[in-house]
Amino acid sequence: MLLSLALGMDCLVVSAGKGVLVRQFRIGAFLMAVSFGLFQAFMPCLTYLVGQSVARYVMPWRNIIACVLLIAIGSKTIADGRGAEPSISAGYGITEILLLSVATSIDALSAGVLLWGESNSQVVRAVAVIGLISFMMSLLGTAIGTIAGKHISINANYVTGALLIALGVWQVI
Repeated sequence: MLLSLALGMDCLVVSAGKGVLVRQFRIGAFLMAVSFGLFQAFMPCLTYLVGQSVARYVMPWRNIIACVLLIAIGSKTIADGRGAEPSISAGYGITEILLLSVATSIDALSAGVLLWGESNSQVVRAVAVIGLISFMMSLLGTAIGTIAGKHISINANYVTGALLIALGVWQVI
């Protein structure tokens, strides 16, 4: 449960940032939460199934990969808002959802290492809890961001971009 909460924190923060930007709870928020939950559950499965041979190559770079993706998405978000009036974002693009899903779930690769040696039923239960908690934290983050976004008078692209960049930097600290 604690592992699930820790992995879901990225989902909460990114979803809150997107909620600030969109300022409406749309179907895209639900799709993003589903995608976050699936990716968070899939990554430990990947490490568990593929094993140490592949994990050995990815693990040392996981934080840097997440950092680069989050900084790139955050920078693009800020650039999109440059010179624009404070406004509501158009919504949730599938490409953006998938990139954010990958970026927030890379740290979940290491959770698969914790599952080595567990029974198949324990692994299934663990990844189901990880996915469900990440899904719920994403919805909670979107709700928080949507409420906060209605009270922020500055360009929300800057707030969202800064949150994504800060989360990216946090990955390598």
